Parts: sequence; C-alpha cells; structure tokens
Amino acid sequence: MEPKVINLFDLDPDGVTQGPLFTLESPELNCNFLRFDGGEGVPLHINAEIDVVGVVLEGEGFLQVDGEQRLLIEGDFFYIPRGTARKLRSAGGPFAYLSVHPRRPCLTPGS
Repeated sequence: MEPKVINLFDLDPDGVTQGPLFTLESPELNCNFLRFDGGEGVPLHINAEIDVVGVVLEGEGFLQVDGEQRLLIEGDFFYIPRGTARKLRSAGGPFAYLSVHPRRPCLTPGS
C-alpha cells in the first residue's frame, strides 16, 4: 500500500453528509472519518473483537461506554476497549471524528 495524504475536510466541505465519509483499510488497520449532526451517531453496540481509539476533529459529541456518558470536544482522544457497550453521537451540532482500530470488515462510505 502506498503512503496517502488527504485533507479529510475536503471530502465534504459543506458538512452535509452524515456517517462514514472516508475509510482507509490497510493489511493491519482500519481508519474511518465519520461526521454526524443533529444528535445522530453510531447506535449502541458491543464489539467483542477490537479496541478502538479516536480523536475528535470537529464539534462536540457524547461517548457512552458501559452506561457511562462523557462529553467529547475538539481535540479529545478516546479509547474504547473491546467487549464494552458503546455509543457515539453528536451533541446536537456538527461532530466529526477519526477512529482507528485493527483491521476487520470496515464501514463503507455510502452504504
């Protein structure tokens, strides 16, 4: 795989698309750029296979892990251990973050 440099905010400059905007899949990693608005986000689920790390790039959102909710703001780094019940959503306005985790079937933009 060749090195890659892109500006994530150039993918949807008007900020109208919700969900995964970009996915990079390497032999070992999945990287996903996601954007949500209006309280939308990733529904509550449990992932028993992988740990996930992320960084908030825009706005504010809520991270819920095993029933505990935290406010996330721009610049926040988060870690979600495998096996935990998790949910991420916008706090009401624009919310964008980059997540990185070991490779697995990844989110596909547009699906």
